[in-house]
Amino acid sequence: MRVHIVNAHLTYPNWSEGTLNHAMAEKAKAHLGARGHDVTETVVEESFDPEVEVRRHLDADLVVLQTSRVIHRVVRKNSSPRTAVMVVSNVSSGRR
Repeated sequence: MRVHIVNAHLTYPNWSEGTLNHAMAEKAKAHLGARGHDVTETVVEESFDPEVEVRRHLDADLVVLQTSRVIHRVVRKNSSPRTAVMVVSNVSSGRR
């Protein structure tokens, strides 16, 4: 399976350094890679090429969005219809 992991955390000095997001994304990458999956990764803060990102999203069977922000709705406007999207957030939304 082709998996693309997006670490979407943005650093906020003295408040949120992104170490948990980084650790979770690395754990997912190691876990999936060890099981033979083809894993690509983008760390948003390290910059990225939009054309490469579009290709990675379209080619992936699964896109994992690792973020500290709560996302209530994922819009898959330009995703391949066969691509699954999983949002992983390490912050509770407070909703039950």
